[in-house]
Amino acid sequence: MGPGQKWIQLAPQGGTTTIALVTWFEAMRPGGLQGVMLNVTDIDEDCADLSRRGLVLSDIKQEPWGRYATFSDQDEDGWILRQPPGPATD
Repeated sequence: MGPGQKWIQLAPQGGTTTIALVTWFEAMRPGGLQGVMLNVTDIDEDCADLSRRGLVLSDIKQEPWGRYATFSDQDEDGWILRQPPGPATD
């Protein structure tokens, strides 16, 4: 993930839901949520649909671990909408 950053992802055997433990949320307040990740299959379509419904999202960004956009809810919790990388294409 970068210098001084670690990411550990946990899942029960056979499960599809995971919990990621990371080291770069030093400023997260007690009881708050930051970085809750929702995996999607078509981030472009989902971001467009959510924007039409009034949600303010960041621009879609590309990283080796997928394409993603972020948003905050009314409690200022931070969410990540993520499309995992697909198979390599030419």
